[in-house]
Amino acid sequence: MSKSHVKADLPSYMAGDLSEARRREVDAHLAGCESCRQAASKIRSKQARLKRQALKSAKPNDGVPNLLLNRLRKEAGLNREPKHNSWLWLILLALIALAVWAVRRNWQTARAARTALAPAGDAGSLVSSTTAAQVQASSTPVLSGAQASSAAAAPAETAPAAQHWSGADSSILEPRQVIVRSSRAWRRLWSEMGQDQAAPPLNFYDTLVVGIYAGARPAGTQVLLAPAREDAEEIVIPYRLTEAAAPSVSTPAAPAGPLLHPYALMTLPRSAKDIRFQPQS
Repeated sequence: MSKSHVKADLPSYMAGDLSEARRREVDAHLAGCESCRQAASKIRSKQARLKRQALKSAKPNDGVPNLLLNRLRKEAGLNREPKHNSWLWLILLALIALAVWAVRRNWQTARAARTALAPAGDAGSLVSSTTAAQVQASSTPVLSGAQASSAAAAPAETAPAAQHWSGADSSILEPRQVIVRSSRAWRRLWSEMGQDQAAPPLNFYDTLVVGIYAGARPAGTQVLLAPAREDAEEIVIPYRLTEAAAPSVSTPAAPAGPLLHPYALMTLPRSAKDIRFQPQS
């Protein structure tokens, strides 16, 4: 058997196309011929390289079953387990959520600080509405037909002055006592009152809103809120309804006007204590 004949048969030998007898002859020749073994090794390396290139460019829709394609890729050393970095994504999402929360809180705090407050009133008296001229130009627009008033101010170094909103009429027709603890509830209440303008911005991380809606009352009725009183268990909100003075005997009675729906709202420092409204005569 000549070496050239063996080398000529090597491609068929590698492909498994030789007969059993011829394959045994080639095996015996390769055992004693270094030159033919090197030629067989080169052919085997070339076939493996071509196989890897074909598998790299193969796609599942090329007619090769997915399971067979995966098996061939694994045999060729091309399958690699994907790296699971899901915990990195969770950390990134948590950081983004924390940043959004911090930006939102800072924004609300800044907006609340920019809201102009009217001058403080007498801490020992009930608070009534002031004229619109007392509201600074930079303040948020108050209710239509209503005027902003100041709260009984605490010392500047301990707590900011309260904000007040009051008016002679609103779209809330039934008597109601309200405690607002979130921006969403504040916007909903403001819209229910029939206001076209946006609700004044408040920082509900540090603030809440309390208020009285008096229901149907004669024109001239006012709702007056006193400064809150706080003890170890609860916060008490004193309030009073004042009506227009009755005409004297010598003055002819004016025709009865339509019933209105007065209200008053004010801010308080946020607290987890119970809040109770206390009517005063």
